[in-house]
Amino acid sequence: MLAKAFTTLDRLDDALRLPTIRVGQGPPGNERAFRAAYLAAGGQRVLGEPTSEVYDDGPGWVQHFHGGPGHREAVICARGRHDAVAIDAAIWDVLRTISPGQLTDVGYPVQSASPALIDGASHSIALDGGQWGPGDLVRRDDGPWRWQPRLRFSFETREQDRWTSTGDRMDLRLRCAARLLWQHAERSIDGASRKRLRAALAAGPLPALALALATALARRMGLPNHTAVWERTPADEGHNDQRFASYRLRLTGESGRTALGLWAWFQLPDGLQPTIVALVDLRIDITALPTAGGAPNGGFTRLGLHDLHRFYAAAWTTANHDLPLAVTANPHDQLPAGPTVTELHLQAEHANILAEGHTRDLHGLIDLSTLGEPTRNSLPRMSIAVTSAPVPPTRVDDLVSDALRHMAAGFGFLEPEDDA
Repeated sequence: MLAKAFTTLDRLDDALRLPTIRVGQGPPGNERAFRAAYLAAGGQRVLGEPTSEVYDDGPGWVQHFHGGPGHREAVICARGRHDAVAIDAAIWDVLRTISPGQLTDVGYPVQSASPALIDGASHSIALDGGQWGPGDLVRRDDGPWRWQPRLRFSFETREQDRWTSTGDRMDLRLRCAARLLWQHAERSIDGASRKRLRAALAAGPLPALALALATALARRMGLPNHTAVWERTPADEGHNDQRFASYRLRLTGESGRTALGLWAWFQLPDGLQPTIVALVDLRIDITALPTAGGAPNGGFTRLGLHDLHRFYAAAWTTANHDLPLAVTANPHDQLPAGPTVTELHLQAEHANILAEGHTRDLHGLIDLSTLGEPTRNSLPRMSIAVTSAPVPPTRVDDLVSDALRHMAAGFGFLEPEDDA
């Protein structure tokens, strides 16, 4: 009877004992990778024992650990086709709540120069595999973690023709357009924010740029040298209501027509798309210059790379910082709902249209020879898209230079060959 009693007690003890979970236990194919990450991060001493099997979460797999003596809870995670990574559970929780779509949006930590265990001492964590594209989870000092996209260039642009029409074409259009995605973007433009925007436009870099270009044009082509101010655009050039803010600054030439102008538009999301669009145009009409009826091309002297660089650097700051002041006093503090993309466009609006007296092609409007040797006889337009984190003013010039070089290479401007 005693023997049977002890046997019964042993069986009861076995039934109550929690089953042991192995590192990497779960869907087949993860055990070796999770075991390697476990050992690299310090094994049982640092991570302790698993508290869950491996399960799928968004675009990858996860396993939780209770933490070794004196260590915090941790997670080992792995996106498909990437090495497994060990990360502090508190940072993992932040990563899962950084965006509305959680890991499906931002992706998973991936091995880079990170330590074997990503813990509270880390300030930048490489991420990949999410719908937002490659990015990093970053923080400064003791501030909150923020997601930001990794810098990349592409030729997938879509803002070239927004707010344009065939009836008001000029000879040259330079455009900088920023597409912003913010969480909680449901807001409207009111009177106070319009005053803030107008003040920013007046104090920003664009008026000085327009005056400098106008002075150069005045010296070369007789454009009257006078001061212009920002004004609300008429309805046929841009809307102004709770969702739109549209302004222009014009310098007139022959018959009061616009010879050189700046346009700034800001548009909040609508029910069809979640994107905020901020756009800046610089346009020149050669036929409105006072000497247009005389010399070929109206006496127009081509713009140079320096002119392009000055405009795009000023327009970048205006589109990404000044125009969003229409809805917030702190644009760079907004939580992202996706990557910010800034597009640069050059367009000869009368390209491929026969006309006497002046050129209709970018080659005749802008001297791009410093970017390389052109390989195309006709070049009506050029563009590039730049995905980037918020750029401090000290880095805008360098980023614009890199973007112009990438754009030139993509449109056939070749560097000199050694044997040439």
